Amino acid sequence: MKRASCISCILLILAFSLSGCLGMMANTPYEAIAPNNGDALVYVYRPESVWWRGTPFIVYAGDKKYDPLINNAYYPVHVKPGTVFFRLTTKSTVFGEQRVDAVEMSVESGKVYYLKVKPRPAGAFKFVIMTSDEGSKEVASTKFYYTEK
Repeated sequence: MKRASCISCILLILAFSLSGCLGMMANTPYEAIAPNNGDALVYVYRPESVWWRGTPFIVYAGDKKYDPLINNAYYPVHVKPGTVFFRLTTKSTVFGEQRVDAVEMSVESGKVYYLKVKPRPAGAFKFVIMTSDEGSKEVASTKFYYTEK
């Protein structure tokens, strides 16, 4: 009985510690937006999945770093027309970030694109460039996520 209480206490402390790692969180239902004047818009999203739910990822578009991408979330990323390099890494640890996947996309001014973060076996994830039809349907089931700083 004492051992079970001890384990429960440790798990409770661990849960509270981990919940504070992402800071204050906010999310709102999906809402379609238009690209900024002269820019392209890329929705980077991670649909609801039971696989690796607790693993947050850092998304980079060029040199710009975004908040951790969690399960069932998306970001609208405004980028300049041309070739954009997207990177997906694990959340920073004392050993730094670990690159998970990367993709280059050619984007045009005024157009909307969809980039899915898809789970793979053994905790791996990869970027998948989606068609407008598929991407717009999938991203609509996610939520805009950001951390309040």
